[in-house]
Amino acid sequence: MTNNRRMRITDALEAVRKSGDGLYGVLMERGTLEIGFYRPADKDMQQPHNKDEVYIVQSGEGFFECDGVSEPFESGEVLFVAA
Repeated sequence: MTNNRRMRITDALEAVRKSGDGLYGVLMERGTLEIGFYRPADKDMQQPHNKDEVYIVQSGEGFFECDGVSEPFESGEVLFVAA
């Protein structure tokens, strides 16, 4: 984990590698803010969280399901999920 203002994808990949599960690594924590890198191998099986979340899609495509609505997404998009 880093507390710098700048992070690289290589930092994110290293955080995921060190996490043990190979899916999520924390890059920075400050107060209630957490910046992490999530790298699902196939289907994302996450359940709702108690914090708002923002996902930046680095690569790939799929369908984003939220509140009973399924929409396609692709690389370069930003997805917001309310708590």
